[in-house]
Amino acid sequence: MSAPTAWTLGTQGLGAKLLIADMGHYQGHEDLSSVPTSNCYGQYGGCDDAPVVSHGTHVLGIAGALDNGIGVVGVAPGIGGTNTLVWGICDNAGDCPYGGQIDMLNWASANLVPRGVINM
Repeated sequence: MSAPTAWTLGTQGLGAKLLIADMGHYQGHEDLSSVPTSNCYGQYGGCDDAPVVSHGTHVLGIAGALDNGIGVVGVAPGIGGTNTLVWGICDNAGDCPYGGQIDMLNWASANLVPRGVINM
């Protein structure tokens, strides 16, 4: 992806809003910005995964893992926790009901403008 080259050209995601629609994430992960509980939505929560590496935690790390000398650095580490939203759209078995997906997309269309990105 050449992310380190891109980081020299831009803001590393600063000011963008990112919505991760997945299984939620582990809030205490040391390589992720702290996402406020008020930024967690969905039928399956968003900030209540156990302290194991879940799919949602993994996806959030790809996008925004901190440049802190621990693990990897995300593609856009400047997004930060206050501009990160996590929608628990899938259960622990990976089932993602259509109704929850529609609810998330309706909410996102009304709340992520301007500069919003959804990872589903």
